[in-house]
Amino acid sequence: MTSRPTPSHEEVMEAAIDEPVAGEETRRMLLAELEQLAAAERLWGRLVAQGVVEGSKARLEALFMTRDEGAAMSLASELAGDDWGAEVTALGDGRLRVRVVTRPLVMGPEVLVELANQMVDAGRLFSCEFTGLRLASRPRPWWKFW
Repeated sequence: MTSRPTPSHEEVMEAAIDEPVAGEETRRMLLAELEQLAAAERLWGRLVAQGVVEGSKARLEALFMTRDEGAAMSLASELAGDDWGAEVTALGDGRLRVRVVTRPLVMGPEVLVELANQMVDAGRLFSCEFTGLRLASRPRPWWKFW
């Protein structure tokens, strides 16, 4: 029995796009998931460039946008808790930003992909657009003046 080589990420994406998909909505969702995978890989590359090491712990920030205050508040309420934080900010142009900060997570590319998928699903469920992940900024301790 011969083993086949593992396909590259590009080969998997091309094959997935070429596969027949039942319904335009399903095709759109598949393409969105593939874009999230690519975005998570790009984010991992940026985090590594900033000195994040696989296996280290860090908090991530997920951002969402909406014009519906009820949706924003519901999303923030759903994701806050269990050492996660969430806040809603009005941007002045009628849009609201929901900022969610995770608990400390063990960093790795798989963690980013899983978190991105969960945030896309949460955004869809609450009619908010998930706009991305980034490393959460650390507040400067009050005793540091320089």
